[in-house]
Amino acid sequence: MPRPRSAAADEAILESAKELFTESGLAAVTMEAIARRAGVGKQTVYRRYANRDAVLAAGWLREAETLVEVPRGRSLESDLRRFLERLFEALQSTGDALRRLLGQAQFDDSLREAVRDAFIEQRRSVLMELIERHLGPDRRREVETVVDMLYGAMWYRLLAGHAPLDRELARRLAKQAVRGLRVP
Repeated sequence: MPRPRSAAADEAILESAKELFTESGLAAVTMEAIARRAGVGKQTVYRRYANRDAVLAAGWLREAETLVEVPRGRSLESDLRRFLERLFEALQSTGDALRRLLGQAQFDDSLREAVRDAFIEQRRSVLMELIERHLGPDRRREVETVVDMLYGAMWYRLLAGHAPLDRELARRLAKQAVRGLRVP
């Protein structure tokens, strides 16, 4: 009978990959370096993740799930505002590394695919579910457009750095999304 997966090993692997990337960049993140830093065997890492890119994407997903709670309020506008406020607050500590990861992904097809599939698509689906919980699933195309607009504003400000990701932006985006969706 196989041994159960160790939650401590999972955590150490994800944290090690994030630390290596933050400290030294993508070239420093190898399966061997992750295993060494995490204090686990290389095979332990390979049993959980296909490659370095999958480890990095899973680490950012865990970070997002930990830092950005999905609100369950009574109104779409207040839920969107709180979700965006928490997201923007989390980006105060994780934004620089995430910006570097996305920059690297533009030149590395495997990394781009892993980040898109394991991180971006999952976070898009969380926001879509939040909105659909208030509207119902019959407006999916509109919801997809609003999700792209909300995340588009976030990524634009994160990557370009021309204006802050703050509570005021969260409030304005939530208000515009509700207005665009024609929610009373």
